[in-house]
Amino acid sequence: MWAGPYTCSNFYVVLSGSGHAMLVDYGLSSPGHLHFGNDHGAMQALRFVEHHIDQLRNDYGVQQIELVVPTHINDDHICGIPFLQRKFGTQCWALDCVAEVIANPSVWASTPCCYHKPIKVQRVLRDEETFHWRGFDFQIHYAPGQTEFHSMILAQIDGRRVLFSGDNVARCNPGIGGIDRDIPVQLTVMRNSFQLEMHRRCANVLRATRPDLLCPGHGPLIEMSQSEIAEYAGYVQRKEAAFRDVVSEPANHFIDLFWVRMLPYVSETSTGSEVTYTVRIRNNLNRSAVYEARLLPAFCWRPKPEVQSITLAPGQQGEIYLRATAPSSADPARRVLLAEIFVDGVPQGPICEALVTTSARATS
Repeated sequence: MWAGPYTCSNFYVVLSGSGHAMLVDYGLSSPGHLHFGNDHGAMQALRFVEHHIDQLRNDYGVQQIELVVPTHINDDHICGIPFLQRKFGTQCWALDCVAEVIANPSVWASTPCCYHKPIKVQRVLRDEETFHWRGFDFQIHYAPGQTEFHSMILAQIDGRRVLFSGDNVARCNPGIGGIDRDIPVQLTVMRNSFQLEMHRRCANVLRATRPDLLCPGHGPLIEMSQSEIAEYAGYVQRKEAAFRDVVSEPANHFIDLFWVRMLPYVSETSTGSEVTYTVRIRNNLNRSAVYEARLLPAFCWRPKPEVQSITLAPGQQGEIYLRATAPSSADPARRVLLAEIFVDGVPQGPICEALVTTSARATS
C-alpha cells in the first residue's frame, strides 16, 4: 500500500504488483486549489490537476489505475475521479448513499462540498458488503460522521487490518475531561447533516473492525490499538453528553439541520412544465407525528394548492411529493422555491428550499 498524506486531501493506493492499482479517494493536490467564498468569483472554483501519477508509474510500475473507491462525497476527496475515468477507464465503486449523491450532485447540492460534476458509479456497495480486488479483501461500512454520506473501508494489507476512515477521525487534544494529549476524535460538521446516533455508529464501526492502522482523509496515518479505539468511543460518548447538556430533548430535533430537505435542490425545466419535488422528512420526536408540506407561490410559479401529509413513527423517515408548474415565459434567473412545513398542524415556517431556472420549451 502507498499513501499520499501530503496532498490537500489524502489518497491511498493499493498496489497489485502486476501494474494495476486501486485508489481510495483521489482529490486535490494542494490547499492552493481549494477555493471558497468569493476569492474566485464562483462556487465552482475548485480546481483539480493531475498529481502523483508519474511517481506511481516510475517508482512502482503502475500502468493502469483500475479501481477507485471514494470514502465520502466531499469534493476535495473525489474531484480527481472523473480524470481517472477519462484517462484510464477507471471503475468507481461506492457505498449506496455515497453513490446516490456523487452520481446526481445537483439533486443533493444543499449538502456542502458536493462536487458539481456527476461521477459514474459502476458498482453500488451495501453496508458491510465485502468485495475483492486482485488478491485483496475489503469490507465497506456505513459511517455517517463528518458527513451523513460517508463510509469507512476495512482491508487486510501486508498482514495488518487497515481502515480507510475518510474525514471521520483525526488526532487532537480535546483539552477537556482531564486529557492533556492527542487522542483520536470524531470530526463534526453540523451543516453536513448530524444526528447523535451517526457518531455512535462510527464508534461501533471502529469497535467492530478493530483496525491496526487508520488511514485518515487528512494528516498522518494513525497507529491504532484497543485503548485508542476506547478513547475514540469515549470521546464520542462525552460529545453526545455535551450536546444533550445544551439542547432540550429530544436532542436530535434541535441538532438535525436536515430533518427535512427538498429534492432536487438544483434543477432546470422548460416553460409551462410541471415539476415534482420530493420532500424528505425524518421524525426526530419521541412520538408519532403528522408532517405536512406545501409549496409557496413565487416568481410566477404555480404550485398545486393542496397540502400533502404523512404520518411518521419515532425515528421513521418518509417522503412527500409536491408539484408546481413553471412560468409560461423563460426565466434565466435562478429562483428559490420554498416549502412550508407543519408538524401536527403547527407551522414550522418555510424551512426547506430548491433552486430552479426556466428555459424556453424546444420546438420541432
